Amino acid sequence: MLVAGILPNTRYFDSRFDLLQVQIDELRRNQDVIKENIGEFKHDVDRGFNEVDRRFEQVDKRFEQVDKRFDQVD
Repeated sequence: MLVAGILPNTRYFDSRFDLLQVQIDELRRNQDVIKENIGEFKHDVDRGFNEVDRRFEQVDKRFEQVDKRFDQVD
């Protein structure tokens, strides 16, 4: 009897394990959301770099045109 009053019953442990499982499930869902967000961020960064590359190509073409004009003047 004395030991039964000191040690928690199995329902206590079950409820604690259920709470832990809920927390683990929530962490996994959050992890999945974070992975999706990172994927979207990577896509946006890649798109931004592609835009910068395209602009550099345009600038290179303009420099080539200016070089041709200088060659014509010389």
